Amino acid sequence: MRARAIVYGALEAATVVAFGYLSIAVLNILVWAIERDPSSSFSGAIAGATDVWVLAQGATLFSAAGVVAGLKVPAYFVSLAPFGLTAFLIWLGFRAGRRISGFQNLLLAWFSGIAIFGALSLTITEAAINKVFSPLWWQGFSYPTAMFAAASFVGAMVADARIGRLLQEGEAPVRSRVRNIVAARVDRMPWGLKPLVSPALRAGTAVVAILIAAASIVIAVLFAINWVEVTRLYESLQLSFLGSVTVTAGEFGYLPNLIVYFASWFSGVGFSIGTGSSISPLGTVLGPIPDLPMLGILPNGSNSIWIAAILVPLLAAFAATLLVKSHTSALRFNYANPLSAALALGIGIGVVAALELGFLAWLTSGSIGPGRMVDVGVNPFLLMAVSFVEVAIASTLAAFFSARPERADQNIINAIRK
Repeated sequence: MRARAIVYGALEAATVVAFGYLSIAVLNILVWAIERDPSSSFSGAIAGATDVWVLAQGATLFSAAGVVAGLKVPAYFVSLAPFGLTAFLIWLGFRAGRRISGFQNLLLAWFSGIAIFGALSLTITEAAINKVFSPLWWQGFSYPTAMFAAASFVGAMVADARIGRLLQEGEAPVRSRVRNIVAARVDRMPWGLKPLVSPALRAGTAVVAILIAAASIVIAVLFAINWVEVTRLYESLQLSFLGSVTVTAGEFGYLPNLIVYFASWFSGVGFSIGTGSSISPLGTVLGPIPDLPMLGILPNGSNSIWIAAILVPLLAAFAATLLVKSHTSALRFNYANPLSAALALGIGIGVVAALELGFLAWLTSGSIGPGRMVDVGVNPFLLMAVSFVEVAIASTLAAFFSARPERADQNIINAIRK
């Protein structure tokens, strides 16, 4: 039983590495094999795949100082992760945890998976280390391993144990223990906080989802409007067919980053593509930016109509708070005053939305080059502060309806008075 759990956990980890790494490496190898550029090599294609793989899992890449096109380029770091690939790798880890959830010896399967994943990460990182451009050695294997460990643990804990391929009688003791600990912590919450958790999480997450959906729609519209500029940028790169496919695949990896940036744009905070730049509904200030086709959709200048975009998070918060009324029965029972109930729910929703948006901003921001390119993305702390104020105000107003306390039970009051 133990040996089977260890082997199965190791196989799941190896599968995650294979799927994640090969999804990047195959395209690089095809470009190298078909185009046969004298300046490229097979080892360079593998190193490039490794760089992207570790970057997507939080590791930082280091580029030594050198000369590019006759210009001196200082040493710099790259830390901007392609969040689309990051989400895919997290899903693979979660799926691996779900597949080992049916083992009685769950911890053995989990630890063996971590050990194999760490060993493979170390091997892959070692093969890509060079003096010109490579990941920081200790991050190259520790960050991917930590992300796999977290994703697989969550998958193993929340999954239904019946879906495991190799099932045992009963549930793994560690699953029961973890769930009991969580349930006990929830039961011991203060009376004023416990009824807030469910509606605040639901409404706060709904606000973030609405902003993400709105940002996706805006980006689609901007691509439709600015397709000529996007095409011009593709032509200016003078790429081959496979080169264009590679650039497009990379842009798809960073498209979720852009969606998060536009979600921040709705809040009024906006985002930056380089130090000193600012893209927000209040106006756009752009300096020199990379010639990436997807950046051809960025709004330019200012437009008074864009200021109306700030209404989106307010309306989203108001609607989400109204829609969670069916989950506020405990809140309406515990709170006796409409003002205190509305403030508690409104602030709770604001905190959840602010933390989730700030976390997304932190994950999707970073550095992509030297000089002003060290600052790309969203300031997570500013976004949290602004989004909290916007969401809390709108949610508090809506909470006067969705969280209004129920009428006092007169029979209970009369019994107490007697």
